[in-house]
Formats: sequence, C-alpha cells, structure tokens
Amino acid sequence: MRDAWECNHQDAVQINAGNGILIERNRFGLTAVGAGQLYISGQVRGLTIRNNVFFGTDAAFPDWLGWAAIVLGHHRDDEPHVPLRAVVVNNTIRTGSPRPDGWTNSVFATPSYANVPQEERPVLANNVLGIVGTPERLCPLLNVSSRNVMREGIACSETDAVADPALEEDGYPLEHAPGIDQADPSWATPQDIRGVPRDEAPDIGAFEFVRPPSSTGAG
Repeated sequence: MRDAWECNHQDAVQINAGNGILIERNRFGLTAVGAGQLYISGQVRGLTIRNNVFFGTDAAFPDWLGWAAIVLGHHRDDEPHVPLRAVVVNNTIRTGSPRPDGWTNSVFATPSYANVPQEERPVLANNVLGIVGTPERLCPLLNVSSRNVMREGIACSETDAVADPALEEDGYPLEHAPGIDQADPSWATPQDIRGVPRDEAPDIGAFEFVRPPSSTGAG
C-alpha cells in the first residue's frame, strides 16, 4: 500500500521535508517519465541547489529525453506547504523537453508560490538553462531571476539572456561562451563544481572558465 504522498514516477532525488538542505557538486544523468531529476515539495525551508550539472540526454538511450531538471512543489495552486527560500544558483542545466501536457521548462515552480510572500519564493541566478518554454510556470513565481542564460525560450528578467550557452559535452564553457565573466557576484558561489575558486568577475553555470596560460615560445 502506498503512502498518500507517493507518486508513481521516476525522479533521481525526491524530498518532501527538511531544513537547510544543500545539493551541491553533482552530475545528474538522464531520468525519464518523472517530475524532475530533483523533485522538491512539501515542508522544506532553506534549500540550496548549486554547482550541479544536469544532463537531459544519454547516448545509450537515444529515444529518451529528460523533461525537467528541477521541480519545486506540485503543479497546483492550493498546496498547503511549498519549499521556502530555495536558492538555485550556478548550475548548468541541459535538461528540458516537452512533457505530455506540453509544458516545457528546465525548472518548474508551483503556482502556489503566488500565495507566499515574495521573499519566501525561489531565487534563480547565474544558471545555464536548457529552456524556459512555459514561463508562467516559473518567471512570475520567483523572488529573483538574475543573470541566467537560456538556450531557448523566454528570459524571466532584463538581466537574463536567451543565447547559445556554447558548452562542451560535459557542460564546460567554450572560450566564447556568453556566460563567461557575466554572473551576478552577489549570488555567485565562491567555488565551482570542481572546487576552483571563482574570480572577481565570476562565470554563469557550474564551471568557472580557466583560461590557458599564454605560450611565449622562443621561435
């Protein structure tokens, strides 16, 4: 017999209660037919998701696409409890494809955030996002949206950008990536996914780009 809160779908991580939760420096592989690779709902307060890479495809399963990377709360507007003060920063999210209902986001937020104070709503900053194709299920429900790069879709704020993030297969930025030196310093993590310190002009995404030393060969 299932508990009342259980849902019959696959998520890499599902959390429905807790305080001061930190999810950091992970590489999340493909999941399918699930709410998200991270599905966080219920009585959660003080959630931080930072310096992670989310992959929405896998060469071993070419017919499968991941729907969403992060889902905060259920998809209804009458939830008694939602994750409060969630901070989603400096992640590289390549996941994002249409769900059966047509909604398409890399990150979803429950409509119930409209019923909580602004300061309790999620912060989304310095992330590379695959897509924001259903902005009404994210943008107006946030406390802050700052310096995110969306590969496709709609920017949630004037500081966000829709652009090719220019990444290598593992999510590391190419030298011409638009996120280099463009992160919001007030939300940037002190180190990247590898533990590399971020500089005074931090990068958007999980990785801090390290320029190779210039060669001065003696002809």
